Amino acid sequence: MLINRAQFADLLDVTIRDLFQILSRADYAGSDPYDLLRSGLGLDRTGPALSFILTQINKRSPVNLRRLLQIPDAVVPKGLALCLEAASLEYQRTRDPYFQVEADRLQDMLMGERIDGYHGTCWGLNFPYANRYGFAPSHIPSSVVTSFAVRALSAYQHAFGPTDSVSAAILDARTFIAQDLIHTRMPEGTSISYTPIKDDCVFNAIGHAVEVLIQARKISGSDEDLETITSCVELICSHQQEDGSWNYNLQPDGSQKRQIDFHQGYICDSLAMYLRDVDATPRVSACLDKGLTFFAERQFAPDGRSFWRYPKQWPVDIHNQTQGMISLAECYPEREEFVDQAVRIAKWTMDNMRNRDGTFAYQKYRWFTNRIPHVRWSLSWTLVAFSRLRRSL
Repeated sequence: MLINRAQFADLLDVTIRDLFQILSRADYAGSDPYDLLRSGLGLDRTGPALSFILTQINKRSPVNLRRLLQIPDAVVPKGLALCLEAASLEYQRTRDPYFQVEADRLQDMLMGERIDGYHGTCWGLNFPYANRYGFAPSHIPSSVVTSFAVRALSAYQHAFGPTDSVSAAILDARTFIAQDLIHTRMPEGTSISYTPIKDDCVFNAIGHAVEVLIQARKISGSDEDLETITSCVELICSHQQEDGSWNYNLQPDGSQKRQIDFHQGYICDSLAMYLRDVDATPRVSACLDKGLTFFAERQFAPDGRSFWRYPKQWPVDIHNQTQGMISLAECYPEREEFVDQAVRIAKWTMDNMRNRDGTFAYQKYRWFTNRIPHVRWSLSWTLVAFSRLRRSL
């Protein structure tokens, strides 16, 4: 399927502006798939098992139950970071003052969501949620959310010039990674925990920690974290599967959780940053090439539809679609076949997951679509994916 890039670029321009206006009118607040425990009905007191079941019902229901359950709209720090990155990219590309106004507003909002009580600047989800392991408390910082915040602040500085306060926040986020998270030395390399409260080994979270250290290194010019960065990347590459995929984590008993979805793209993005900004080593380059090829060939159908969790095809999740656009457009921008595939993914998303009001659906099943436009999972990710893809056209 051939798509005229110039015409599609024009469509992206209109869609990006529409999404910004939708989000801005709502003050960047909205629903989240995991927001059940923000209910005014006291559902956070139902106990871990029932809370998890209710969360899954609320998340999967194609009928929006949030008004009935008294779940208010809210801003989510990760969503703010994604929107700030998009606003910065759009201003850098167009010099349109509208995007500067939105970027300044979002930068203030994101900085206001920093979590206190740690050695360094950090961000996390600002609401509790229930998973199969129990309750996840509110305001526990993570390498992942902090990484997206740092990426957005770096994009802001690239678009508008460096400021002392933003540079200080990025450098201080490095302190969070270095001092507040748990570093574990393994035979294959170094693992950095997802959060300060649990010693785990989650491959994409290690990559996000690396990204924060790299961004801070670009400001400080110091090599104090170079050994840690390199050791983390060594661990990630060591745990790549023979087919090019990564499992989700390494568990204490040595087994690995098999979950292949948008996290594959996260890891590819982290390796691409390492190759671009630290050291273009042949081993890491081969690892990225193998991982991105798996992502492109095994996790997406030829028409641009993503698999849910490979090899399971349904539902199509908007986050998988958006990560496909980002990684395939940016990891190897000189590889036209990857950029063409990113465009096909965007076109499929436009044709199949866009709602009549200009928002984007959460998940598309074989026979029906969950059209709830979650602010973090759907709208913010779609916005930044379209902005990053637009740079490549």
